[in-house]
Amino acid sequence: MRHCDRIISFALIVIGIVILVGHTVFGLRVVHRNKIWIIGTYSFVVQTQSALDFLSECSPDTFAEIPRYIHLVVEFSKSGISPRYKVFSASKKTAFAPGRSQPVQLFWYAGAIVHDARHGWQYHNGLNIKSWDEKTVAEREIFEKDAISTTIPVLQQCTRYVPQFAQHEIADMLEQMIAKQNTCDYCNISWMDRNW
Repeated sequence: MRHCDRIISFALIVIGIVILVGHTVFGLRVVHRNKIWIIGTYSFVVQTQSALDFLSECSPDTFAEIPRYIHLVVEFSKSGISPRYKVFSASKKTAFAPGRSQPVQLFWYAGAIVHDARHGWQYHNGLNIKSWDEKTVAEREIFEKDAISTTIPVLQQCTRYVPQFAQHEIADMLEQMIAKQNTCDYCNISWMDRNW
């Protein structure tokens, strides 16, 4: 059984149990909001809801497209999307951007959601149909550059929704993304070797 199939199976079991017995199973919360299921610890679910709320406020058109490509966000040890099943696995490192202020964490996480939804768009338009490890590094670079170039304008649009005290940090983050948008320093790493 492939890794993404195990995540899907577990998520469906958890959702089924929650429907039968309540909102918390195995210490995990399950929430259905804006056409997206969210499974994770309480703090993860709240952070995910907050990132989605942030996107709905700062980029309503983008936010409206997210449920077409992501049906489930699940807390996991690594981040990535299974576009076939429309499941976005998000690690704590992705969701909480350690060392960053709360507004910057939400900004970053919203960008990760947009980025992975773009991979969903690529897949459902017949462009990105191989798994991460089945792709060559050159193929990974093409799809990552496309996702990054889609994410940057959305985040630029969202900067005005970030509190003033966090603007400098956001500007630095965007500047780094723009500088690296034509490179992919993680494209040579297998999915299992990711640390985010």
